[in-house]
Amino acid sequence: GPMIGLWGRVQVGGRTIETAGNAVLNGVELPDGDLVVTTGEQVYRVDPVQGTSRLITTPLTVISGLAVHDGMLWAAGSDGNLYRSPLRDELSFEEVFE
Repeated sequence: GPMIGLWGRVQVGGRTIETAGNAVLNGVELPDGDLVVTTGEQVYRVDPVQGTSRLITTPLTVISGLAVHDGMLWAAGSDGNLYRSPLRDELSFEEVFE
């Protein structure tokens, strides 16, 4: 079902999943069905089927946008930088230098 970002949690369909921190600001669906959501400087991978979330490695900046493209998860930082992570179980962002 649709994702609704709330304070300290995200609602996916009829299930509410805790995400410690602030309000959920951004979200994107990964090809495997998981979601990646941001709450300020924190980024979570959410499994809507299991109803779980886990903090993932992220740059120390507020993420203002997320996108999945060409096998990568892209994140725009409020620091003006672009970050990306390969789409795998353990996401790990690196700054993109062009």
